[in-house]
Amino acid sequence: MGTLIGGLVEALARPELDEAPLRGMGYGSALGVLTLGALAPSLKMSASRVLFVDLSAGLGALTGAALASPVLFVGDDVTEQRSRVWFASVIGGTLLGAGVGTWMTRGEADAEDASSAPGARPYVGVIGFDRSRSDSPKPIFGGTLDGEW
Repeated sequence: MGTLIGGLVEALARPELDEAPLRGMGYGSALGVLTLGALAPSLKMSASRVLFVDLSAGLGALTGAALASPVLFVGDDVTEQRSRVWFASVIGGTLLGAGVGTWMTRGEADAEDASSAPGARPYVGVIGFDRSRSDSPKPIFGGTLDGEW
């Protein structure tokens, strides 16, 4: 999303677009990676929720582009102002779609308690006893993963 929004922000600033907005795309992707990389350890989101929010943002971008298409295609000439309206509509649709996707999946994070979240903990030591041969049980050493699955 950072790449998309970064490119669109550069297109808002320079709507003539003789070439691809590579600078905005680069800054957007770098800012997105740094920002969400810093926030990732504190966010408790499942992979399916992240996927759903990403798909919602993409659908929002397409909806924003479709709704604003008459601005570009009605009339003879495409002005800078009309291009800016279209780019802003795509950005707005992306952000609105991501917001709707986040809102629709909000119950998933609230229902999961961090202390009871599924996970594995390594355990190394005595994992059992052999009681079959002698009068005293012999320990069986090994390792396992303990936790909820």
